Amino acid sequence: MASLHDTKAVAILLDRAADAGWDLDRIKVDGIHTGPTVDAAAQRHDVEVQVSTRDPDAKGFAPLPVRWRIEATFGTLTNRYRRLTRNLEQGGVAAEDAVEIANFHRVLRAYAR
Repeated sequence: MASLHDTKAVAILLDRAADAGWDLDRIKVDGIHTGPTVDAAAQRHDVEVQVSTRDPDAKGFAPLPVRWRIEATFGTLTNRYRRLTRNLEQGGVAAEDAVEIANFHRVLRAYAR
């Protein structure tokens, strides 16, 4: 999916989420996820799309509310779990499993505190 533009990947990701049994009501996306492709995918799955945009009056660095949390999570995972800094896996499923295992480990550590 690395060669696929983000706006086209929305439909694929929503299809995969529906196949996995997720019942999404709303998704929060970055400003690039707008346009007819995203709107068509959202209508097909009856999902409300909320676009997170930067405040036009903000000076300097101003993190986007949800996006910053997601990027911080991925940053923590790649810093703490060196295996995730490069994709050494042979397939997409194995790469997803490596991220899932790292997330399980992170959550278990939080519960153990």
